[in-house]
Amino acid sequence: MSLLTATDFHQWVRCRRQWEAGEGPLPRDMTSEVNLRETARAVATGQALFAQDACDLLPRQARERQVPPAAWVLRAESVPAEMSLWAEETAAAVARGEAFINGLVIFGGLALVVDWGYFHSRGGGWELSFFRPATGLRGIYEDEATLLFEAWHGQGFPLAGIHLRYLGKNIRPDQSWSRDEWRELFRESTLTGRAGKALKRVSRERQELQDHAAREERGLPEDYRCRQGCLLCEAPPPQVAEARYSVLTLHKGRHLGRELQARGICDIREIDQSREKALTDRQRRQISSVLSERLFIDHQGLAAFLERLQWPLFFLDFEAYSQSIPPFAGLAPYEHTPVIASLQRQDEPGKSVQPGWFACPPGEDRREEFFRWLSREVGDQGSLVVFSKPFESAMVRQLAAVAGEPERGRALVTRMVDLLEPFADFLVYHPQQCGKVSLKRVLPLFTEGSYEDLRVRDGLQANLCCTRWADRAAGRAKEAVRSLGACAAEGASLFLEEELSGESPGRESYFASLEDVCAYCAVDTRAMVDLVGALGNLLEESSS
Repeated sequence: MSLLTATDFHQWVRCRRQWEAGEGPLPRDMTSEVNLRETARAVATGQALFAQDACDLLPRQARERQVPPAAWVLRAESVPAEMSLWAEETAAAVARGEAFINGLVIFGGLALVVDWGYFHSRGGGWELSFFRPATGLRGIYEDEATLLFEAWHGQGFPLAGIHLRYLGKNIRPDQSWSRDEWRELFRESTLTGRAGKALKRVSRERQELQDHAAREERGLPEDYRCRQGCLLCEAPPPQVAEARYSVLTLHKGRHLGRELQARGICDIREIDQSREKALTDRQRRQISSVLSERLFIDHQGLAAFLERLQWPLFFLDFEAYSQSIPPFAGLAPYEHTPVIASLQRQDEPGKSVQPGWFACPPGEDRREEFFRWLSREVGDQGSLVVFSKPFESAMVRQLAAVAGEPERGRALVTRMVDLLEPFADFLVYHPQQCGKVSLKRVLPLFTEGSYEDLRVRDGLQANLCCTRWADRAAGRAKEAVRSLGACAAEGASLFLEEELSGESPGRESYFASLEDVCAYCAVDTRAMVDLVGALGNLLEESSS
């Protein structure tokens, strides 16, 4: 019997087709790696704060390689004998009544890590806890608690309670926090009762997963569709010639798209707009553009947007990173903090731009210096052009607050003009946008710009690179609480690199340098320069 993990179970329940497509013991995409890193960070931090006297049951090889248990257990399918030894060590610790961290129980073909366990004499059983990087209770954690509930009882061990410890959403650690104060970062939710109620459902799902994994020939029914309507399950049917014609590309209309598909309407060109009352104005503009194969332009709306621009223009883009355990004082869990800013100044339409940038090494708090630079560079006149104002304005306000100049920060925010607006409001729409309005979608359609020659090509990759550089710096600094989580997070990435590529640590293609992230940021601002010029040209050409 092959061993699977809680990660397999979560993926199976979420989408069986995705589980089959991503089958294997290790995650192979950046999103999975980010989740794994933050889980490792939260577990290591929580254990250090709450379970200092517990015995660490993580296998010696993993400890020597500094691989966190959340990553090490992913080897379960390939090395089941090692997992069995790990589970036997856990059973022995339970028999001794010894408090432990990083234990393992195996039941029903699943290998489940126990982050922290100790015997509660008054409760007559074991109190089990797992630490997770979320800022609230989620369904997958209830399922994980239920799996642990079933496994613990299946081993014949007495159970007093199962507890989820997650992060307080608005808790902002101070630089001078003591260990006791750091504990306030974690909230606790007891899931024993919920696990008992969900046992029948989760046990059935677990058995179905195990039975499916044990088959020599696998395959799902052709009509299987996951509840979330993912791209694998809702791919355009064969009769739709191109993706842009699929009803699933309707702007913010995936639910409507699935309804249309259920009625046999798979192609945008087949929609009777006079009868589909649920269509929004933006969706109608999208359909009109696709049907006519022509660019849609709202001349009046676009002209009004361009008139708001006050020269000189400052094209501004931040690259930032976030962590479950805040890296600096005053930050809440997952609150972004900027690392890099690209700023390009253009004094008049069509004139050359003057590039500038600021970069501070991830892991070093130079936000005050960062704000002084920005404030000096943009002066008091001209619009600050950004793409997605909520994020960029949050970065400015954070820098201003750290620098002690909140009023100056608010003044800069009032000068911002969001270049996302004409695309999000469908003042312009290209028939090949497929309902998307992101910078990377519209740039190649309206300009000759591209991200193809860059090593860093999207914000997720930039975030991961910055986080890894910051964690390496924090690990070297050995600052009591944060360094433990940083080492665990980086240990997860190094483990994946070694297991997947066999190369030396740090050589995986998407782990780029700080200079590469700066280059990506500069392309973002250059893209905005080109888009403003392109919108002006479109308005002029269509009006002549």
